[in-house]
Amino acid sequence: METNNKLFFLNQITLDSKQVSNTNYQNSDIDISDSEIIERKSSISNLSLSKSHKSLRTLVLVCSSLTRQQTSQVELFCSRFSARLSNQIDETTTHLIASEVEQRVCCLTKKVFFAVAYHQYVIGYQWIEECLNKQCLLNEDSYEILGDASLSSEHNGMNRSRLIHQPIFQSYSYSIPVQCSIGSQQGMFTRQELEQLVQLSGAILLKEHNRQALDINTTIIVLCDDDDKMVVKKYHDLKNKIYYVIPEFFLDSLILYE
Repeated sequence: METNNKLFFLNQITLDSKQVSNTNYQNSDIDISDSEIIERKSSISNLSLSKSHKSLRTLVLVCSSLTRQQTSQVELFCSRFSARLSNQIDETTTHLIASEVEQRVCCLTKKVFFAVAYHQYVIGYQWIEECLNKQCLLNEDSYEILGDASLSSEHNGMNRSRLIHQPIFQSYSYSIPVQCSIGSQQGMFTRQELEQLVQLSGAILLKEHNRQALDINTTIIVLCDDDDKMVVKKYHDLKNKIYYVIPEFFLDSLILYE
């Protein structure tokens, strides 16, 4: 990610701009109840593993926008391959199994954003079916999601995040306060969740308690509602370089990982 390019885009999405992102995020990650997460003991002992999976590792899977039938197949996969199924994306997750709108393309859900922020595999559901059909763990690289239905079908942001495996803003001196309304992002994220994503991205989460300690050379990127004059007034006394952007700019940067 080039610094000049990043600042160019920041300049294009300042508070003075009336342009609002057209990105459509899908708020359809429906948790399955604990009783439906079945960790069955494997009844098949002769399953073979592909060479790339012979090393012992615990697979921790989370589902995104799957049907009940697909979720049942994921449960069967977990039983056969001694994997674990969870509702929550966290640092222990290894794979997010996403519903595909077309081959290796998924919808952007909350779980997809967090999987990218945690540098985890985002894999198409087809991997589950193929592993069950062939009775072995196949290399998931050929099933990794390449893009999404909103930004681009082949941006490879998920792959870049997983391979680079470092926070996207770690190499930059950015501080990001979250000042947008609760329920923004079409209701997908709470403010607390956006703040968590900011921290996972490697930026400093700017709050009142650390405002005075902010280095003058740190660039501030304020996530706020479009044309929010009160937010501008709140930071007018700071001498730092400040950009006011709608939250979609941050989320798009995260999912593209550039």
